[in-house]
Parts: sequence; structure tokens; C-alpha cells
Amino acid sequence: MKVYVKDSELKRKIISSGHSITSFADGLNITRTHIYNIINQRVALSPELAKRIAAELSTEFNELFFVGTQDEYEQLKEVKSHVKH
Repeated sequence: MKVYVKDSELKRKIISSGHSITSFADGLNITRTHIYNIINQRVALSPELAKRIAAELSTEFNELFFVGTQDEYEQLKEVKSHVKH
């Protein structure tokens, strides 16, 4: 099982916390490219990094992240895309 970002809420939360994307990435000791890939749902992330992100944003883990298989995650994205249309 892997951890995936649920939706674009993560970027909004980072910016509203007073961080730039770069400063947020620096604070987590990851690259700006990596945090953009996470935000844009291009990569899964480790549970540890997801917990650090949630803690840094004072947000519940489950509000930002989904834990499951790649297939389950793709199904979730598919359902959300149909709801938006």
C-alpha cells in the first residue's frame, strides 16, 4: 500500500500556511520538484513523509492523503472526476 494526495487541497494549505512551495519543501528536507510531484499527484509518497506534511500543516492525515493500492487510487480519481463534471 502507498500514500497518495487526495486532491489539490495540499497546495492551497501550503500557501495559506504562509510558506512558499520552495520553503515548505526545504523545511521537509525534500526537493521542490518532489513536492510539486506530490501536489500534482504524479507520485505516491511514504507514510512518514505524509505524516510530516500533515503535521507541518496542522492538518489531519486523512484530510490530505489516501492510503491504498494504485488501482484503488485510480478508481478514487475517476469517481471524483465524474462528480466534478
